[in-house]
Amino acid sequence: MSSVKINTSWTFEAAHQLHAMPDGHKCRRLHGHSYEVVFEVRMSADKDGMTVEYGELRAIVERLDHRYLNEIEGLASPTTENVAAWILAEAEKLPSLSRDPGTDITVRVFEGAHRHCASVHRQGF
Repeated sequence: MSSVKINTSWTFEAAHQLHAMPDGHKCRRLHGHSYEVVFEVRMSADKDGMTVEYGELRAIVERLDHRYLNEIEGLASPTTENVAAWILAEAEKLPSLSRDPGTDITVRVFEGAHRHCASVHRQGF
């Protein structure tokens, strides 16, 4: 089968605190953001011509929606970079993505109206 590339995105709302920031820094206080998560996956399609079920990726994002990110296991320091890495690690557990050892996945997380972005990438896992 040939390689197929898919792109999909979802949004979520969440609160967090960045305890590593200095006292008085606005990000040390409890605050929230509107996030956008963009998945880019390149892998071989299965016998039916499918790569990943979009709902599996959406379910990862939904686990973060309207949550206090500091309370999510593995996100004690929920920087945009760490949120992107956490989402990637969760995506790597999906059977549909791990069936192809050549799977190439990028996760981009955009934070807030200023569109700050963190991107993590893994090729083959």
